[in-house]
Amino acid sequence: MKNTIGRHRIFRFSEKLGAIEQSSGSSLLKLPYRGVLSLAFAIYPIPSHIIIIRKESERRYNMYYSYAEQHRQDSPRVMTANGEASLLVKPDIVSIQLEVMTENKSLSQAQQENAYKMNRVIQSLLQAGIPGENIQTSAYNITPKYDYIDGKQVFRGYEVTNTITVKMKDIDQTGRIIDLAVNNGVNHVSNIQFTIDNQQEIYQQALSNALKNALAKAQTIANTLNVNLDAAPIKVVEKSSEPPHTFQTFTAAESTGTTPIEPGQIMIRASVEAQFRY
Repeated sequence: MKNTIGRHRIFRFSEKLGAIEQSSGSSLLKLPYRGVLSLAFAIYPIPSHIIIIRKESERRYNMYYSYAEQHRQDSPRVMTANGEASLLVKPDIVSIQLEVMTENKSLSQAQQENAYKMNRVIQSLLQAGIPGENIQTSAYNITPKYDYIDGKQVFRGYEVTNTITVKMKDIDQTGRIIDLAVNNGVNHVSNIQFTIDNQQEIYQQALSNALKNALAKAQTIANTLNVNLDAAPIKVVEKSSEPPHTFQTFTAAESTGTTPIEPGQIMIRASVEAQFRY
């Protein structure tokens, strides 16, 4: 007799061996027998559909353990789609760093000269209508400077730099404010940044559009495969956002007219990865 039948397991009781044998491939697994067949049931729980066949001639019992026929449910099928979206907006806030640098062999003299020029710059900005709370000191440095003559280090003096950050909403006046600051003592302008006041709100719009884009891609794939798509994603991962555009650093120089500054437009981008059942 074969040890296996289809997807059944075979248990065989042998009084001669005093054990219950389970066929497994080409080997037999022997279970101790204590005189009652039900002991095997405790070790191998057997449901009601077990078939027990008795053959008197061989005085052994063959039990065919049949696995319950289960209706196989396919694991959920999932597709992943990436969505992207971007919005172009006009900036409404500008931030500028204005620096006054002075140098002198006397540290106190370099500091006094620097303070005089920076105070003049700040007063000119206040008179131009920029609120005091929008003017903030962002850096103050004192650096000894040296020259190298015939391979020797020669002290030249002290360099003092005072940097302020100016924010304003009237971005059309950016060039005029830069010129005003330069005329009153600023000799280095850097890190001009254009941003938007409601950036988070606009980013949320881009994020919503990115998710719609991912859904549209998933729907296209589902239509191509001729399958039904569950439009509610089971997982959404936010991937990236676009930082505000930053102008390159430049050094102020004399100009016959107003310094041209073009804010352009800021692109706010959003990207997501979404998973859908189908």
